Amino acid sequence: MKAIDTDAVKGSQEYHEHAVAPEQGSIKKFEIESSTSEQTVWQELKSNHRVVAYAFLANAGSLTFGFDILVTGAITALPSFSMSFGEQYKGQLILPALWQGLWTAFIQIGIMMGAAFNGPFQDKFGRRLAFALGGVATALGTAMAFTSPDLKTLVARRVLFLFSKIVTGMGMGILMTTCQTYISDISPVKLRGALLAFFPFMTSVGQMIAITIVFSRIMVLDISSFKVPFATQWAFSGLALLAALILPESPVILVSQDKTEAAQKSYSRLHGSTSDVALALTQIRAVLDHEKELDASSGNSSFSECFQGVNRRRTFIIIIVALLQYFLGVSILANANYFLIMAGMSPTQSLQMSQIGVGVSMVTIAIAFVTITKFGRRTIVLWSSIAAATVFVAMGIAGCFPDNKSATRFVGASIIASGAVTNLGVGATWPVLISELSSVRLRAKSSAIGFITNAFAGVVFSISVPYMFNVDAGNLGGKIGFIFAALSILSFVLSFLFVPETKARSFEELDILFERRVSARRFATTLI
Repeated sequence: MKAIDTDAVKGSQEYHEHAVAPEQGSIKKFEIESSTSEQTVWQELKSNHRVVAYAFLANAGSLTFGFDILVTGAITALPSFSMSFGEQYKGQLILPALWQGLWTAFIQIGIMMGAAFNGPFQDKFGRRLAFALGGVATALGTAMAFTSPDLKTLVARRVLFLFSKIVTGMGMGILMTTCQTYISDISPVKLRGALLAFFPFMTSVGQMIAITIVFSRIMVLDISSFKVPFATQWAFSGLALLAALILPESPVILVSQDKTEAAQKSYSRLHGSTSDVALALTQIRAVLDHEKELDASSGNSSFSECFQGVNRRRTFIIIIVALLQYFLGVSILANANYFLIMAGMSPTQSLQMSQIGVGVSMVTIAIAFVTITKFGRRTIVLWSSIAAATVFVAMGIAGCFPDNKSATRFVGASIIASGAVTNLGVGATWPVLISELSSVRLRAKSSAIGFITNAFAGVVFSISVPYMFNVDAGNLGGKIGFIFAALSILSFVLSFLFVPETKARSFEELDILFERRVSARRFATTLI
């Protein structure tokens, strides 16, 4: 194990030595930077304005994800889309639950494929090239969606649109995992939670753009009503390609590849010429070497290492965190427009309700920037799970009265409320935790596992939820709230038992806590 060069740290921030007990055997020692900084969060923001700007640009993938996932659900409220892709059912033009589920599920399957591919790709070729690849893939998928309504037969239109979703999903899987890995690499400890929470906020921005464009096309009765929203997505693909050109490469990946000179230039671009580059790169090297030695590996990281030794527990928690969003009903939000139509609202009312819901989500995620930093990740996850369970119970009760207009409106309000309380906790926190819980060396692959798990849950819920509420299947309507109330309670139990507090902990400190096998409930109070 290499020790940190004492000349590099002389005259810089105070360093201290920690005795770290690995899983077995003798004591290991390595020096880490104190996670305590004298600067306030606002001062950190001002002194790291470049990092903030780069983090904003890196979220091209979350914009694309938010736009596409909502467009896929929102366009189902457009009469012209039903004319092109729907069929008659008891005198009513509907979109079959099977195809609705498949369209949304294939996005998630694509994300799984893109994330799985991108873990090793990032480690070998870097973050910037991954941004470029994701941009190209989403552009190709958008082209397929744009041309799908021009085909002559109904089956051909549905199938091409289906495959456009998997190609776009692959691009989004690449972009989203790269985004969170990159931001984890470059963020100071105090800003890490807020910068990683850009992901859900920019997702909601993409959703707002989507719902606004779709709502403006509600009265257009030809295929241009949904072709315009499809074409808009090319702008997000272009943004991803722009990010690939502008963003500095991650210093972490450059250090891991022994490209010291390039890492120095990259770190200076990120943090300014006044930063202590030698100290920062020495520290990155020390952490990478320590994790490599702990994992008893001298070669490149692999997915299998994520399930070995100390990393097994970290990966298990990442998987749990990746599932929480779906336990708290994000799949209902994704299908909110058609769900509300099936519950008795008009297409216009359903789109208005969705627009309000997305606006509320943007506000609540912005609030979460503060709560993540002030109260911590674990605390707000637990409270949002309890709040979501309460809202879903109320929704289920209202759903027992499907012929009552007031009850129908309450179901719509419940969807907005569930989205709000979820985004105040789990919705804003799950991508943050996925990035913080992994080791530095395995970050790209651990992040990929998290997004693969999240996408797999998306497949399961995307297929099952339409069957639960659709009139040609389960026809539960608002009573679906009872199911998600139970899942929200499960979310609380799992989070209480397994999800640790990562607030204000450096990655070095998190390594120590996991190596000492500290319980999730004691992460916040354990002294290092």
